[in-house]
Amino acid sequence: MSVSWTDWKTDDKDGEFAGPAKQDIRRTYSFPNIDSAGGIATLTIVCVLEMTMLPDGENVSLDRKLRFYLRPFRLQHEANFIMGFMTRAESHGGEFDVLAAPSGDEDGMAIIAKYGGRNDVSACIATLRAGRDLVFSLQDEQESLVNFLLPNDDTFQRLYDETIQTLQQRAVLNQILMVWNGPSKRHRRCLSW
Repeated sequence: MSVSWTDWKTDDKDGEFAGPAKQDIRRTYSFPNIDSAGGIATLTIVCVLEMTMLPDGENVSLDRKLRFYLRPFRLQHEANFIMGFMTRAESHGGEFDVLAAPSGDEDGMAIIAKYGGRNDVSACIATLRAGRDLVFSLQDEQESLVNFLLPNDDTFQRLYDETIQTLQQRAVLNQILMVWNGPSKRHRRCLSW
């Protein structure tokens, strides 16, 4: 089966300087000649990174979310599946219990954003960072529903590392601006002396 894909892209999610620094990294794979409306299936992988300064003002907290958007994959309601996500050589990744839900944004699209294990997101991100071709599969209790080979390289790892550095700088800047905007003008004048 042939596959095409977009470059890994970063998207800045900061709306303003208040709150955590956010950015996501995404790629979409397209699989033509699938028995579906329009003849194309897509899988979009989105890694959302969010960094916040801790109250001590010196350390940061990193929150990572991983979402898979699959189209067409019609669901009437949330359902449990087993998602396989591993390198082609099976050196990274594994099988994960996931909860897929219909996407409210688009008909016929499912989103996988809930995982059964505490370290599942970390394991999946480590699999992406391995820089090797991937296998994505989805099965229910009865049959295998999806089985895609996903070309991959070290671009995700590079963007991930760059994004972490950017978010650390932004989280520090956000903290400085919150402190600067918090005191009264009189206190600010004292700080500027």
